[in-house]
Amino acid sequence: RTYLNGQLITPRSGQGRKHMRIFYHLDEVCPDKYYPKLHEVDHGRFRAIRRALQVLCLIQVVASVVIMILLEDRLHDYVYELFTSGAVLLCGFAAIVGFLGVCFKNRALLLFFYINQLWSLSNVCTFFVMYMESNSSTREACGLLDRGDLSAEQ
Repeated sequence: RTYLNGQLITPRSGQGRKHMRIFYHLDEVCPDKYYPKLHEVDHGRFRAIRRALQVLCLIQVVASVVIMILLEDRLHDYVYELFTSGAVLLCGFAAIVGFLGVCFKNRALLLFFYINQLWSLSNVCTFFVMYMESNSSTREACGLLDRGDLSAEQ
């Protein structure tokens, strides 16, 4: 049991939050020995990071449009085409949301952008591994065909 000023603290006691928070701010009253520069912000560096993130979002939007144009009628499997188109559209949408989050300094939009970037990275890695496995199987089959262990019909 946890007590504060003689009162039992429970998860539902006290004044309720107006909205759910995923990340919590550092306490405003921190000992200076732990965080001596807690409230100092280098505005030039902050502005450079914002510009870099805006450029990254714009590049991602342009890349999404280019990929959609290049993929038109190039994937023969409908499932791959549907999944790839959906992933590219979602990444483009996330980039637009991220750009708006940077412009309006909105934490929720930036969090949506960040989560989608992680998801996109995991998808790219998964497809890369699947391609490498498929390529390895194709090379093995070609090797068996060249040695005569496998016929063209098989």
